[in-house]
Amino acid sequence: MARTTTHALQYPTTATADNPTGRTQWVITKRCGCPRDVIEGSAAADQEAAWKLAAPLRSERNRLYADGCTLHHVTHAEYLERYSALMTQSCPHSQDPR
Repeated sequence: MARTTTHALQYPTTATADNPTGRTQWVITKRCGCPRDVIEGSAAADQEAAWKLAAPLRSERNRLYADGCTLHHVTHAEYLERYSALMTQSCPHSQDPR
């Protein structure tokens, strides 16, 4: 089962016409495209910070990179549409429960 990662540090969000709430998420996906982790977008100002929140140790990040994981910055609406329901399920593509 995927886990949700959060952080107490909050960065301001910016509302736009495409994203009226300004809320975003950083989603880490596995090589197959299934989500592995999600981080509230306001907790990480950029991609590097999001990786460090998801995997604080360099060895953890290197393992994620080697496993083909990628990081996507998406609007909250896109997160709900594409990833939210999958976060509560195991990946059907592998035996790895993460």
